[in-house]
Amino acid sequence: MIKTNDGYLDSNEFREILRKYEESVKSGRPLFMEADDLTDIAQYYSMLGDWNQASDTVDYAISIHPGSVPPIAFKARMILLRDNDPKKAEKIADTIDDKNDLDYYYIKAEILLAQDKVEEADEYLLDCLDHIEQMDYEDFVFDVANMYEDYEQFDKIREWLSKSKTDIKSIEYKELMARTLLQTGNFEESKTIFNELIDHDPYSAKYWKALSLAQQLNGELKDSITSTEYAIAIDPTDSDAIRTKAEGLFKLDNYEEAIKYYQRFVDLCPLDDSGEMMIGICSFNLQKYKDAITHLKKAEQLTEAGSTNMIQIYQELAFSLNECGQHEEAISYIDKMDDWDCDHIEMQVLKGHFLLTQDKLDDALNVFKKAIIDSGSSPDVILHIAVSVLDNRFMKKAYDILKMLFNIGGPRWKKGYSHMALCCKELGMNKEFLEYLKIATEKNPDEAKDVLGDLFPENTEPKDYYNYMYNKLNSENK
Repeated sequence: MIKTNDGYLDSNEFREILRKYEESVKSGRPLFMEADDLTDIAQYYSMLGDWNQASDTVDYAISIHPGSVPPIAFKARMILLRDNDPKKAEKIADTIDDKNDLDYYYIKAEILLAQDKVEEADEYLLDCLDHIEQMDYEDFVFDVANMYEDYEQFDKIREWLSKSKTDIKSIEYKELMARTLLQTGNFEESKTIFNELIDHDPYSAKYWKALSLAQQLNGELKDSITSTEYAIAIDPTDSDAIRTKAEGLFKLDNYEEAIKYYQRFVDLCPLDDSGEMMIGICSFNLQKYKDAITHLKKAEQLTEAGSTNMIQIYQELAFSLNECGQHEEAISYIDKMDDWDCDHIEMQVLKGHFLLTQDKLDDALNVFKKAIIDSGSSPDVILHIAVSVLDNRFMKKAYDILKMLFNIGGPRWKKGYSHMALCCKELGMNKEFLEYLKIATEKNPDEAKDVLGDLFPENTEPKDYYNYMYNKLNSENK
């Protein structure tokens, strides 16, 4: 049984129910089970991504419990989310016998939300609120707020939470409010509430992981890693916590340690392509290109064609293969993406870059020309090309492309002047070097520091670059 991070679905009680069900399916002897239990089993399969098993289970539940709310509501939601078919979902939902059941209200509202009919859904839910039993009031309010969280309607979450008559210090209230604050960028407030929840339950891996995410998004990477360590200590097999720690280490450029945690993640989730992909990327950053290829090709085998991860995997494979001198295979991975939904102009620039690394300047320029035309002479694309040409030491050609860039970009364009200054310095054109250095530090000091900082003593500010270099060059010419 695979861990789902759902308290009940990971419990021994549910494991026993699942075992009995799977044995009955395997033996071909149908077993009578409650509608709720069968729906839980379908939910478990759906969380594993096994939609066929989920569908078979819920259909069996409906066959022996016709009109029952839980399995029918689940099937309608599955049709809604998996097949994106609101009409079919509504037709299924309307077979529920008890039209006053809360789950019936929820699925009807969710069908509207899935069609972006937020206000219509809200009006429907408010009308339902006027007709439910008082004993169901709080459950209904929080269930609706949680539903709005699924659809990222954060203003609606706050509106519905304000209808709650319970103490705002309740655990349920705090959890949902903390998640809402996190999703809306209020990281400090979110952290405060998650810390309060941890004080209440210090052995909750869920709270430590949530705090870690808030810290990570707030740029507090070391604190985020510490929080994940608490979660891992509570449950050493928590794949989410292990991956989050690996991500934090990766962002701190600690690639060696990141690989260790990504490998632990792979061991726990061998069918998830992201672990192998990230080990490959870490290996590339450590200049272990053969290792990178090995892991990226493993990730390739686990990924569906055209997925976002596959696009990144192919790009990283292309870079790694190119570094290993396997130029034709590197370019073949770029060409494989011709029919995919990705940034084809970026792929053309990347292909041109690989051709430059093979000293095939004319071939590269033909590819770059197409990229410029296809982009409508985008200044950003031209800059990207110029940087590639500069990095590959075709200085005169880089100079010409940057000249073209400044003509197209016009007087308000601020990028690339630092690269032009560096190009002029490499070409021995000291007068133009100083001219472009002055422009670069005035128009884009951050870029000047990134591109030209190594030419100056440590801690020299960009505003002082021109005077320093002017005096240095004059001193050398005396």
